Amino acid sequence: MKRTHWFAYTIAALIICVIIAIIVLIPEITKHYDSVILGSIILEEKDVEVEGYKYNMSRDEKLYLLSNALNNRILPQSDYFATIRLQDSIYNTQTQSYTFQPIYKDSEYNSNTRLSALNALEAELALLSEKGILPEVDFDPNSDLYEAALFSAIDILEPKKNLTVWQINFSGAIISEGLVECIMDAQNHKLYSVFLRAAETWDQYNADEAIRLWAEYLGISAPEPYMPSSPLIEDATYYQKYAINATEDDKTIVTVGYYEGIQEFFIKITR
Repeated sequence: MKRTHWFAYTIAALIICVIIAIIVLIPEITKHYDSVILGSIILEEKDVEVEGYKYNMSRDEKLYLLSNALNNRILPQSDYFATIRLQDSIYNTQTQSYTFQPIYKDSEYNSNTRLSALNALEAELALLSEKGILPEVDFDPNSDLYEAALFSAIDILEPKKNLTVWQINFSGAIISEGLVECIMDAQNHKLYSVFLRAAETWDQYNADEAIRLWAEYLGISAPEPYMPSSPLIEDATYYQKYAINATEDDKTIVTVGYYEGIQEFFIKITR
């Protein structure tokens, strides 16, 4: 019996010693393991087939998003047009949930991306001229006369709905002929709006044909003639408006117009 008690006491003592040893050694072992981890690079193989979530908008939805974001911009304007715009905003409250924000992130907006955008614009202008949408214009992507700024059109209520575009403007003092301004998709380089000056008069442009070809070029729904509620909103000498269905209830209004004195032709998606 005494032998059995002695054996039990010995086992218990050994267990206690092992527990004490573990308690004492664990911090040292952990410290050593941490130092190994911190001093080395660990590579993990990732499944390349798994991609992050990306919201895919239709081309009609992109046009509608960009139109509302542009309509919600605050730009310098006369008191007269500011009053008209304020009234229009009251009746079109959906534009209040959209924003047009500049992008300054260096990986997206730098001298190389700006030059690439200008080179892409040269090709798009040539394509639009070839299709008969715009007259032929000289455009030099290496010229210092154009500024390119990067923007993101965002649906504030659903930020996953966004579109990145380049806004390219003539920055010289006077332009009698050539590109004045345009908005170009940063991904596929399609032109959503364009203003240019050429020798053609309004009678030489065919607005219905231009808007039909432009819609085909963008891959959007067929435009339908649209009558604005107030003709005073548009200050162009000549213009025609069209509606493009974005959804069952929403439309994008596109204007084809011309300023007679400066011979400026335009296609725009702002009201």
